[in-house]
Amino acid sequence: MWLTLFVRRVIAVTCFLLLSLVACAPARETVNPATRPRAGATSVPAATFTPATVSSPVAHATATASSTPEPPTSTPTALPAQTPTAVPSATAAATRTPSSWVSAVNAVTIYSGPGREYTPAGTLEAGASAGVTDDSQGDWLNILCPDGIAGSCWIVWDWNSLYLYEGTPIALDIPDPASLNIESSRSVTSPDGRWQAQSTRSESVSFISEESWHFYVELKVTSLEDGTTWTPVSEWHGAGLGEEDAPNPFYWSKDGRFLYYTSIAYPDGACAFYDNIGDYLDRLDLTNGSVAALQPPYARGILTISPDEQLLAYLSDGSLVVRELATAYDGGSGTGQDSVKWQVPLDGVGPGQVSKIAWTPDSRQVSVKVTQLADNCQLASQSTWELDVETGAFTALPVICPQLEAAGGVARQRFLIFCGGADHVDVAYNDSLIIDGALTAEAYVNYFGGGGEGPRVIEIIDTFYISYSEGQVWFCLFSQGFASNQGNGWHCLSQPQPELNRWVHLAGSWDGVKMYLFMDGELKVETAFPGPLFHGGPGSFKIGNGWMLYDGFNGLIDEVRLSSIGRYQASFEPQSQFVPDEYTVGLWHFDDGQGTAAADAGGYGNHGVLSPGVKWGSQP
Repeated sequence: MWLTLFVRRVIAVTCFLLLSLVACAPARETVNPATRPRAGATSVPAATFTPATVSSPVAHATATASSTPEPPTSTPTALPAQTPTAVPSATAAATRTPSSWVSAVNAVTIYSGPGREYTPAGTLEAGASAGVTDDSQGDWLNILCPDGIAGSCWIVWDWNSLYLYEGTPIALDIPDPASLNIESSRSVTSPDGRWQAQSTRSESVSFISEESWHFYVELKVTSLEDGTTWTPVSEWHGAGLGEEDAPNPFYWSKDGRFLYYTSIAYPDGACAFYDNIGDYLDRLDLTNGSVAALQPPYARGILTISPDEQLLAYLSDGSLVVRELATAYDGGSGTGQDSVKWQVPLDGVGPGQVSKIAWTPDSRQVSVKVTQLADNCQLASQSTWELDVETGAFTALPVICPQLEAAGGVARQRFLIFCGGADHVDVAYNDSLIIDGALTAEAYVNYFGGGGEGPRVIEIIDTFYISYSEGQVWFCLFSQGFASNQGNGWHCLSQPQPELNRWVHLAGSWDGVKMYLFMDGELKVETAFPGPLFHGGPGSFKIGNGWMLYDGFNGLIDEVRLSSIGRYQASFEPQSQFVPDEYTVGLWHFDDGQGTAAADAGGYGNHGVLSPGVKWGSQP
């Protein structure tokens, strides 16, 4: 049995490697957020782990088994309400010899039958063991009930929380998380500057004789105003192929009340990875620390929230689901399916894999991008489909490059035109691009929407980037060994993106102490970042795309400058054209107008090479 469950994990990764359009079945059932350790307000040092203290279970909605109604296609169809079904009674298990054993790494809920529709019967505490019978059904393990629990006992297989083995019961040597070294961390400041979320991952440790390797993860969200700290996730994760990473912020609500977060499992060896959520998307209420779970139909892989925050769009079992956001987290009323507005099968959109879902600025259409890769992992083709959320019309869109008419903002005379896909400017990596102590990246940008998975303005892999994603502009720095022991990882600032089809000056600045994000010279948000920076490598510097060429920018870029100094710490008036100085590492005016080379005016000879799709543009 233990081998079967391991094979399921490998199959899940293999499915991804095949890049099939329809999502593979999950290696384990989606974890009920109610079983995740939760905590209330705490005051915990950012550099150390402290297990969350749960005084009482947080109330969450629990999925109930039900059939999915036939999805609408081109015209709205009323979705039938779910009909309550009688829950079968579980028969008490007779005394019998277990075929294998399971030990809990995290506390696991015990149910009276093989499904969440059965009544919770108790808890298998962390460190406890239980015998597993041959009566297990799928991912549900029938265990011998621990002392004090009568009847039939079932737990759902979770690679993060359980260690399954044969032989005799084993006592796991689970260390105190506070004693572990921090391997990586990532901090993100909310757009309103009031909260900071820090995701932390420990070193991996073995609980028993070089087996059962795990690492400890924590998500802390701290008020920058009064120090209130919520710890919505504090738990062990299994280490290995397809491991689920530490939880990270996904979206901050515009009213400042909610933080949505998720953990992503990264498959090893895949050509491309498009997912932006994992097996769950939980919502933390910043006013009281409570956590709610997304109700079925479950999201898997890719999800996006509409700009007006009224709707969700995501993948679910090979379909595009569009539903109301407010009722998607209804606390378990059983009306999750009632909130679904559209459920569109995606089996007719052609070869490839869904790589992005995006909303139009007015929240009236949602687009689905399908990407096909060649055998050498290079981009072969892309197509885009659009769903009108009012009428249900789902149609293929032609490929349209940015149009130059009626661009808003201060007009730019010469620039480069990027049409998404693999469009990019490549700058050969060299020692002059190894920047220590301080950095500023800036450019004039006119974004038309769409593009790649997280359209990049400029990037040096594992050092920094400025990008657009989920309706936000991002400035991110990658750290290595913080002096403050915050650990390695990405540290990001974000702000709602400016209106489309308008020139805007974007700047990310780091002075060695703090990092800052500016739009048109206005300081939007800042946070502490002591460094030092990690450095990329050959082939890693791109303008208009990411290093894997899946983050193509769709719009116009001009006057890009990279500097080895933190030029801005307060609001300023951006120059229309930059003049090189001693701190200029690279300066690309994009005034060349022809050819495939973009000259560097910075003095280091960091000339760029245009990919075939990039075009020269000009306006009078």
